Amino acid sequence: MFGKRCSLCGGKLVNNKCTLCGLDNSKSDANYKVNVSQCDKEPLTHVHDEPEKYSVRTGENEKRKQKNHEKKPNTPVTDVKISTVKPVLGTEGKKKKSKKGWIVAIIMIALMGAEGIKDMAYDFTDNFEEWTDQDEYEPETPVDYDESQYEYVTRELAETGEVFEEDIQPGKYIVGVHIPEGTYKVSKIGEENYPYMILDDPENAIYISASFNEDVQEVEDLRCYTGAVIEVNDGEALHFYSENAQTEAMESLKNPLTEAADVKDGYIAGVDFPVGTYDIVEPQGSNTGTQFSYVVPGTIVEDAEDEDYLSVTDSIWIEANEREYVYKNLYFPEGTKMIIQEDKVIHLKPSDVIPQSYEGYYYIFE
Repeated sequence: MFGKRCSLCGGKLVNNKCTLCGLDNSKSDANYKVNVSQCDKEPLTHVHDEPEKYSVRTGENEKRKQKNHEKKPNTPVTDVKISTVKPVLGTEGKKKKSKKGWIVAIIMIALMGAEGIKDMAYDFTDNFEEWTDQDEYEPETPVDYDESQYEYVTRELAETGEVFEEDIQPGKYIVGVHIPEGTYKVSKIGEENYPYMILDDPENAIYISASFNEDVQEVEDLRCYTGAVIEVNDGEALHFYSENAQTEAMESLKNPLTEAADVKDGYIAGVDFPVGTYDIVEPQGSNTGTQFSYVVPGTIVEDAEDEDYLSVTDSIWIEANEREYVYKNLYFPEGTKMIIQEDKVIHLKPSDVIPQSYEGYYYIFE
């Protein structure tokens, strides 16, 4: 008597598993019937409804998605739509390439003709030149000085006051100490100078910078509040003019320093020269160009990973070739280190006046 055979291929069974195809015949035969479809009982003209597309966020699929997401926390959970469209396969099982795109392209080229192709090439050349021109350096124009610059100011400047008019030399100036509070018009002096100006007022959230050149001759409506710091640089003065300057409200002290100091690279304030506020004064012809920097303790964060990177509190280019160079009101507290080019000497002269306090003048990292 012959034993049972595999319901799929008729092979010999060992422990209900076919030795030829490996099918487990212990399971229901209904799951393995060959050439049997669920549509066999339906008429030949019946059609299937298209399966509804769904998001993997719903039902069991959402739970499965969430489970996988927990295993891979860096994988974002997104809405994924399941497509029911299958690729059309050729006789060799590869995707058929659509020829529609090539046909459309050939028709377009035929319609355009030689002249159209030339025009398209010329347009591309012109655009390419325009793109490459944009990569070249172009001087930046200053920002618009409109009301948005002062949107966080909590008080208005006085409408009336005194007329203040002065050429401000390069340096750092505290409003209310060196320059009276007021609304200013700042103008470029001469045709060949290219100075820049920065107004920094953290209390009123104002930060304005302007570079003066042939196109930018002046800045109007520059609102200077007491306590703000104004910097003028690049070796050139700027003309400041105000009609509502609060000259009577200015408060300053005479600088207690009386002696000048010559400093070199590595000099430290409080050790090699007195702590205090100085002007840099270089006589005409004494300096053809020197990079002067200084480091105030606590104002920088060292980069231990880059030994070549030098972080400084501020840096100034000094050049007194054709005329005297002046930079005013540099405050060097205890421990300030000078960084100067080798074999160069910088001449420091005591400034005229100082504020009653320098508290908060430098931002110190905790």
